[in-house]
Amino acid sequence: MSFFTRLAEDDTHTDRCHERWIKRLNRDMHSPDYKEEWSAQQCCKCRFYLRLAGKLSPDWGVCSNPDSACDRTVMFEHDGCGQFEEGEN
Repeated sequence: MSFFTRLAEDDTHTDRCHERWIKRLNRDMHSPDYKEEWSAQQCCKCRFYLRLAGKLSPDWGVCSNPDSACDRTVMFEHDGCGQFEEGEN
């Protein structure tokens, strides 16, 4: 098993990643400023969302949209940006 595979399956490591990353959402679903139309434009529905491997896969991926400020950024599946393009993920 490779080093990266071990990290992707390590509960302590992935839990700590989730705790750090969730603090910097682009669009917080629990904020009073959250717009209803954003629910249909979540990262997990965008064609440019690439899911991570291992235990982070259900909730996290990377934005690969070259037109988005989030390009190259790890994103929560329910987060989003202004450059959403519908796709199947």
